[in-house]
Amino acid sequence: MEERNNLYPIFLKTATLEVLIVGGGFVAEEKLRFLLKSSPDAKVTMVAPFFREETIAMAQKGKVTRITDSYND
Repeated sequence: MEERNNLYPIFLKTATLEVLIVGGGFVAEEKLRFLLKSSPDAKVTMVAPFFREETIAMAQKGKVTRITDSYND
């Protein structure tokens, strides 16, 4: 049986969007890394009770706002 990829790739002009990343751990850092690599001018807000040191350093290089708190919708 063939394994299917249920993800649909899309292209976004992230410079015109506000991106939210919930979390400050390894997965959030990976998302931030790939986002800033392809769109260094992306406006990003990260919300988490803590952030890894590497995530903080990466966030300081981009247009990233960090909010140290739990996410509440």
